[in-house]
Amino acid sequence: MVNVHRKPIHSFGERYKAIGQEIASALDPTRNIDAQTIEVLKRNIGGDQSFERWQDKMKSYHNSGATSCGKIWGSEYIAYRCRTCAFNSCMSLCAPCFEAGDHEGHDFNMFKSGAGGACDCGDTNVMCEKGVCPKHVSKVIVAPNPPAEALEPCTPIISSIVYRLLHELRVKFQDNKREQIEAFLKDRLEKEERSRSTTSSTRTPNSPQDIPVPPPPEDVERMTESPLPTEFGQDEPMPGDEITVQSPPPEGGTAERPDDIVPLELVAAGLMDAESPEVEEMDTDILDTDEFIDPTEENANERGAELLRRIGEAHGHRNEIENDLRQVHFNREPEFNAGFSLLVDFLIQLIQIGTTLQDVVVSVLFQSLADFESCERPEMNHENQEIFRRTRDYVYEKLRALNNYVHEDDEKCTAALRFDLSSSSTVLEEFAFWLSRMHFPDTLNNFLLHLLPNDAYKEQLTGCFVKNYVFTAKSLTISNEPDSLANRIVHISVQLLSNEALVMRMIKERSLLEVFIQSLGLLFRQTLKAGIDKRKVVDCRHEIVQQTVYWPIISDLNNCLHHPSVARKLVESSNLYYEYLRIINWFTGMDVQSRAIGDHISYDRLFYVSFYLEKEGSAVPLSGIISMLTGKEHFENEPRWKNTVTSTWKCLMRAYRDFFVSKSSGKVDPDTITFSISLPRQMSAIIYHLRKSLPGLGWKEFFSFERDQLESFLHTAQHTIAGMHEVRARVWVRNGDNTRSLVHVYRSASFSGTTFDLDLHLVQLVWAYLPPNLLVQQLFERLRVWKMIKSDEIDEAIDDICSDTTLDESKIASLLESAMITILTTIGVEKFTTEITPIEQLEKEVICVLAARDRGHSDLADQIPGLSDVQEYDVSNFKLKSSDLDEVLDRVATFNKPKDLGEGSYSLSDAGWAKYDPIFTLHRCVLVEDLMRCRQKHYLKLRGKRTEKDVNRLIGLNYRPLPKLSDMYRGLYDVLKSSLLHSICFLTFWHHIQDEECFRSSMVAYCLIILDWAIDTSDYGNVKDTDPESGWSLYSSDCIMTNSMQEIEGKGCMLDLLVKLCYHKNYKKEDDNEGFNGSADSDMLNLIKRIILKFSNKSATCQTKINAVRAQYEANEEKRRAKNNKDSGTKVANKKLMAQEARKRALEKMKKKSAAFSTENKADLEGMGSPFRNISDFRFIKNPYEKSQWKHQTLTVQSVAFAAKTFVKALFKLSYVQACVKIILEHNLFSPSDLSSDLPPKTKVIFSTIASIIRDEEAAFGVNALGEYISSSVLTKSALLEKIQQYMTPFIKMSALLCHHVFPYSHSIEPDLKWSTKHDVFSLCSYIGIIPELANNDAINELTEAKFDLVDLFFEPVPFIQNLLQNYLHAANLNTKKLPPGKNNNKKSFLSNSAAVLLKPVFFNKPQLLKPPKLFRDLLNSCLKTPCQACGKLPKKSVICLVCGELICYNEHDNRSQADNPCHEAGHISPIKSHIDKCSAGNGIFFVLFDVSIMIIRNNMILRRWGSIYLDKYEEEDFKIRRGKPLYLSETRFNILEKIWISSAFPRFVSLRKTTPK
Repeated sequence: MVNVHRKPIHSFGERYKAIGQEIASALDPTRNIDAQTIEVLKRNIGGDQSFERWQDKMKSYHNSGATSCGKIWGSEYIAYRCRTCAFNSCMSLCAPCFEAGDHEGHDFNMFKSGAGGACDCGDTNVMCEKGVCPKHVSKVIVAPNPPAEALEPCTPIISSIVYRLLHELRVKFQDNKREQIEAFLKDRLEKEERSRSTTSSTRTPNSPQDIPVPPPPEDVERMTESPLPTEFGQDEPMPGDEITVQSPPPEGGTAERPDDIVPLELVAAGLMDAESPEVEEMDTDILDTDEFIDPTEENANERGAELLRRIGEAHGHRNEIENDLRQVHFNREPEFNAGFSLLVDFLIQLIQIGTTLQDVVVSVLFQSLADFESCERPEMNHENQEIFRRTRDYVYEKLRALNNYVHEDDEKCTAALRFDLSSSSTVLEEFAFWLSRMHFPDTLNNFLLHLLPNDAYKEQLTGCFVKNYVFTAKSLTISNEPDSLANRIVHISVQLLSNEALVMRMIKERSLLEVFIQSLGLLFRQTLKAGIDKRKVVDCRHEIVQQTVYWPIISDLNNCLHHPSVARKLVESSNLYYEYLRIINWFTGMDVQSRAIGDHISYDRLFYVSFYLEKEGSAVPLSGIISMLTGKEHFENEPRWKNTVTSTWKCLMRAYRDFFVSKSSGKVDPDTITFSISLPRQMSAIIYHLRKSLPGLGWKEFFSFERDQLESFLHTAQHTIAGMHEVRARVWVRNGDNTRSLVHVYRSASFSGTTFDLDLHLVQLVWAYLPPNLLVQQLFERLRVWKMIKSDEIDEAIDDICSDTTLDESKIASLLESAMITILTTIGVEKFTTEITPIEQLEKEVICVLAARDRGHSDLADQIPGLSDVQEYDVSNFKLKSSDLDEVLDRVATFNKPKDLGEGSYSLSDAGWAKYDPIFTLHRCVLVEDLMRCRQKHYLKLRGKRTEKDVNRLIGLNYRPLPKLSDMYRGLYDVLKSSLLHSICFLTFWHHIQDEECFRSSMVAYCLIILDWAIDTSDYGNVKDTDPESGWSLYSSDCIMTNSMQEIEGKGCMLDLLVKLCYHKNYKKEDDNEGFNGSADSDMLNLIKRIILKFSNKSATCQTKINAVRAQYEANEEKRRAKNNKDSGTKVANKKLMAQEARKRALEKMKKKSAAFSTENKADLEGMGSPFRNISDFRFIKNPYEKSQWKHQTLTVQSVAFAAKTFVKALFKLSYVQACVKIILEHNLFSPSDLSSDLPPKTKVIFSTIASIIRDEEAAFGVNALGEYISSSVLTKSALLEKIQQYMTPFIKMSALLCHHVFPYSHSIEPDLKWSTKHDVFSLCSYIGIIPELANNDAINELTEAKFDLVDLFFEPVPFIQNLLQNYLHAANLNTKKLPPGKNNNKKSFLSNSAAVLLKPVFFNKPQLLKPPKLFRDLLNSCLKTPCQACGKLPKKSVICLVCGELICYNEHDNRSQADNPCHEAGHISPIKSHIDKCSAGNGIFFVLFDVSIMIIRNNMILRRWGSIYLDKYEEEDFKIRRGKPLYLSETRFNILEKIWISSAFPRFVSLRKTTPK
């Protein structure tokens, strides 16, 4: 192995001096690189050896025992990822390595690479050794070290190539940016000169020194690594407003100004009020200055005014510089000439030869720039070396000049943004510098990535990458193509940052975590604006957010934080973690929505941007931190683990207080909501996971909340949930689809685990600690319906609420129900507040999803938060596996196998319905129709009935036991003791009985569940203190048993109302004789009865009260019924008389109308001369034109059918003669004696005639009939007849099949296509007209029994046979005359070959499509390297013709696809159309490879999505390989597709696009 640190040979020795001269000439900087240059390099790199021989020699030194694969691929490449073998989510494998490795039974998937990547096979830092393919398994293989002479002259040639590449990069910068840089620097110098002259002319002797706005200093110290936290339990001072790069103190030695004085300078000078909006909104970065202003100075006001003026000027000056700097930097990937790419490709070709040349290239890159450029190269003349050095000096000089004009907003990142290469920098460092400045060009990316198998190089490249990382973030903001740039960045970063040990070295040596935070600050600081409470938040409409420019930086941070040691390093460096939380705070309050009251707001298509930013920027990194904190195995000992957990929590709490609580006004605007509250959600997730995973911490000692923090949670989380309910109640209807879409995304499975669920947890936390009456009142006030509870006059309350024009009674009813749903879910959702296990929670999720509708496995996984691949980092759930889902499905669901083209699905089993939780369904269901469907299905499941009457009475809430809350959340039980909540239940019952529309049955049902739980908690002791200010309430007690019997003036007591509800018209049954015993029914009546029964069993006093109320109510009802029965007789008689009179009037009216109609039509007919006298004759009229047309069409079809039968008969005769010739030639029957004597005379004459002609023309038939021969056998009559039937049957079958499809209605009977017995053959002969059409099977049986044979169907005389064979011989002789000149000597063989065709056996096979492999993976691997049959190039997207098997480029009819289509580039505009014209006459069946779907084309009509013939193990499709799970050929679907193709029965139920296939 070559020592990469050894100084490489740059010059050629005496032996190869001539080669050196030729190389110098080929790499002359004044000449362009071309293919001839590469040939010169290949010819000379091996010295005296040929390139091929030298290449083989270098391969012999290759060390194959310790190298990873390292295969590089670009976008659209199909790669694999095995989660079982991977140590992190970035691991990927190329197809050959995956197929060769052992991944049987692993959790893997294939995926289409979006940004490119490299194969990690063999890298045991990324994947376990078990999954490594045999080729890359670590082996001890000692390869011989190459002698020094073997590396000469290749080493100096490689050095010269690298030198020329470096020169090309410098020239590219010089040529592209020379004019912009010169103009920029000249303009800056002129403006600074004018500024200095203006300042000196206006200064007075007594005025204080003016405050300059100097450019940043050239040399700035890097920020040192933050210290580790102090001893356990000690508080650390937190940093100031920003992480700043510390500059040296001014010359005067003045101490550096602390950050917290920044906004006070103008305030101290008396110019601004500290509470003024101007000060609060002012950017503190603008106010940075090194001069203090003492308010006690006599000229403080003047100095403050001058400071304010100069700050404004500086701000405008910086913006101007920033705009100009965008011009002097590259704003897109530069286009290199073809020579640069050829040189890089040749270097990559050398690298791929083996480790020896890899080490040579690495040794060149590791040299310092001073050594690399100062070495004498005798083969290069002085002029060329001067060109190289002159270019370098010019570029370095201009880059250093630009250092003075780094934007001050980026001053915190100055060291990374400036050009800092020196003579001690390595060649690799300059390559990395140009890599970031030129926006990671693919050519340079590929060159640097191909050297990654060298560990030393990988570490050095990672260091260079980190060094330039801040500028990488900067380049994203100035790029004109941020999407492409992001992919190129990730292509290289994902390979460098996937190694945990290497990342930890970068943290120690290069301060990688600080670099990440600086980069994120650089990106998002530009997007900040004033949000709620005038806190700085990210503007979601900024182009950086809209175009997801931040994605590669956040992606790299997330990849690093999922290394446990890296996440631990971040939280233990509390200063860094604090600054990271500052950025998270910028995500809190994004995308504020304001309720529209006037005009409607137009639709905003970017409603999801804030959700993606919060998930990627906050939730995903948090999942890495939580995974580290909850895993004790990541720590040396338990004290260290407790110390880390405690410091993390304290830092989070302090950041929350500093950034959020302290700046919160405590007021909630109900007309503004935001669904992005990242920082509170981080606290929610950490509380949940620490409590669940680490019970040993002790929640009472660990989690301590102050009241203002809890109220802050309430003002954020509960405000967001209430806003969500308002949108669903259509209170925000004038905001259009945008806000509704936000709510849908907020509750969707993809985001609810990181948003909605965590918000609910915060509400549960708050409600477990704060006084319940206050919480209930605040909830109803927030939902705008508090007046409906407190007001005595309900109509006045409704009018008052409806003064808001967006509200009405139906919306008020929905808001009331939303308030009760919030209370129910806060208490009843067990995910966070109980000791439920992850598998039990998964079971709840599955039951909830399947209760609404049946779903396939993949669809089901997508609907469950935290389960699918997209939701891998759901911080509100513990990580689950697909096998967990299978285990749950086995318990609660049944699998429904697909029929025909359907897909497999799961439906809820009886065991699943028994565990159905309606409270959780209220929380999880996104769509209202899904919620209603769950209720109906559940009700019908319990009732076993499907009557409309029963369904209308359902409420869908069966009895659910009170959740067993953990100690931390037992305060939620006190909510059920709230006297205000009891009052709301009472008023709901009262208003519902009074038929108030705002209090609907659903509201009553929710209150009944509250009462049910309140009875269960009546014996529990209070956890929280009594409300100091309980507020309004009908009751003074917190005991539901006491309150249920308390009389309310004019309304009675709660027990009275419950009994009355039993007799309410909406719930009472006609056959109700059960009393109050209750049942398993879930309709409203039995729910009410169960509550009454609970009250009776709980208290004897309640039972007495209930019995008395019931007896009184039934007595009143009996009196009312008696009175009604007395009057019922009279009413019934009157109703009968009225009905009879109405019926008579209707009949008379109908008679008058009928007579008038008949009279009018009769007059019309007489005026037309109609021969019909009776109007009823119209029903016998038929259109004579239609009848004649029908007759004409029938005659036409019959004529064509007759012609076809005539043609078939002629072909039958030809086929019969051919069969006879074939039998004679096969068995040498050239003499009449060779024929059986029992043959029919007619048949014997036919055979004798044919044998005679063959003997006369033996040359034409290729036999020697006159010579000595031995007959193979004397055929008996039966044998000969079987032979004739054998050879004739294929023709008969094909003729019958064609007649069946072409003339299906021209026969009286259908053909029997079994084709197995003699009976079947005669049936087909009748079908095609060889024998008269037989009426039925009895006639066919008579023919068979009469021993009727096919020979009896041939009626032609001997002359017909003679003429037929003579015509054949004449045609054969004519063909021989067409032979090329000089080929006449082959006439005899040509004739014999023609005769051999007659002997060729005929096989009748059913048409069939080509059957692909059983595994889709096998088909994919075989097609990836197959070129297109039309253009000969590898297609980027391809289709496979299932008729012939050809692979063709595929174009999807959009400009992007056409530009990427090799066939389109080669001029083949419509390769598929051309193919189907020659292959299948315009009808094609194609398999679209990367879409995994079938495309059917018929008459230029395309059916794009017929379906797929490949399904996964759950019998589901995987369109476009979205899931990437193994796919297997579906025999059922393939057979259906083949049947469609054979019968041309293409589907009509799916619309076809009328587009010419490309």
